[in-house]
Amino acid sequence: MPGAKREYRVPVNWYLVVVLCAIFLIICYLWVNGATDQSGNHQHDLFSFVVTVLGAAAAFCLFFYYQFVTEDRSVKAGQVQKERHDALLKQMELAHKERLEEQKNSHSAILEQMIRAHQEKLDHRQKHHEEQLQTERVKRSLAFITEWNDELFAERRRRAIPHIKKLAALKSADERKNYAQTTDEMRAVLDVLNFFETVSIAIKKEVADEPTLKMFFRGMLLEYWGDLETFISEMRTRTKNFNIFAETNWLFDQWKDYNRTP
Repeated sequence: MPGAKREYRVPVNWYLVVVLCAIFLIICYLWVNGATDQSGNHQHDLFSFVVTVLGAAAAFCLFFYYQFVTEDRSVKAGQVQKERHDALLKQMELAHKERLEEQKNSHSAILEQMIRAHQEKLDHRQKHHEEQLQTERVKRSLAFITEWNDELFAERRRRAIPHIKKLAALKSADERKNYAQTTDEMRAVLDVLNFFETVSIAIKKEVADEPTLKMFFRGMLLEYWGDLETFISEMRTRTKNFNIFAETNWLFDQWKDYNRTP
């Protein structure tokens, strides 16, 4: 680790070299010392021994210095390699995260695009379906108008109008009851009321186009119902059936206000 104190150990084979060097120095010393005793050259003996010991010490120091330098370089090279390896791993991890993020964003974009396309398709189908329904409602409304103008129904309406006005002009409930029971043309009056009852149900169930029907029938409905409202109310009371022409009554309430829009 950087900054930590390193402990250097000499291998066993180098201990053997040191021991052999020491033995060699001892042998050299004894040999030189023996030569000194014979020649009397003691200074040469001491000088030779000192040089030999210093040379051995220098060699030993050089060995450990080489070992230190080699180990230090090896440690630094290992650290550099480890740093490069860590940097490469970090770079690979970052690149992997970026790819995952790109894939996630790409998948999210594709999913969002698919959802949007599906929603647009549903909206288009819904719009097309609404257009078809509206077309059908307008067709039914025009069919009601055609039926109203049909020659046979127009004849019944012409026969019913005088009796509707007569019922509206009578003053008492008994007079209206007796008139309805004695006249032969009440069937025509009921046909007109039943027609408006059918139109009212179609509008309430949203199977006919109310604006189209209101443009054509509003004035006639208000007039006919205004003349017959009292008579129908008395009929409900006599029969105890308050649902008689209830839908026509509802449509009259819807249309009687000029400011009301369908």
